[in-house]
Amino acid sequence: MDPFSALIATIFLPVVSMPLLVWISRYIGHRVGWIALALPIIGIINIFNIWKKNTSSLPLIVEKEWIPQLNVNLSFLIDGTSLFFGFVVLIMGALVTLYATQYLHERKYENGKFYAYLMLFMAAMTGTVFSNNIYLLFIFWELTSIASFL
Repeated sequence: MDPFSALIATIFLPVVSMPLLVWISRYIGHRVGWIALALPIIGIINIFNIWKKNTSSLPLIVEKEWIPQLNVNLSFLIDGTSLFFGFVVLIMGALVTLYATQYLHERKYENGKFYAYLMLFMAAMTGTVFSNNIYLLFIFWELTSIASFL
């Protein structure tokens, strides 16, 4: 998998899974945390593979056209610092999710929302770490603020 696809999957897979986590929690209750735990683990594996395959070519800028009329691209910077903090965000996300699987078992219908908000926060922080332009940084930072509020 190329670095851009792996990074997009790491950032947006938790966001896309949010409705699924809320929906499935109605049927499996507090065990939805174990499904949510898979998302940061997938992200850690993706970041590790990016680091392993591109060690000699760092720093690396991966980008695709986003809004061509404004000349704005989805641009991500992959360097040692962003990889380190990407690992920190995803490992802490995995640890918080793991802790929550043991701690949150009283309210089975609210667990899905909690894990969905946690995945949104983790994805926004990962996007903030890797963003390479001010537009993406602003969007991900504001998503972090919204997720913190929720």
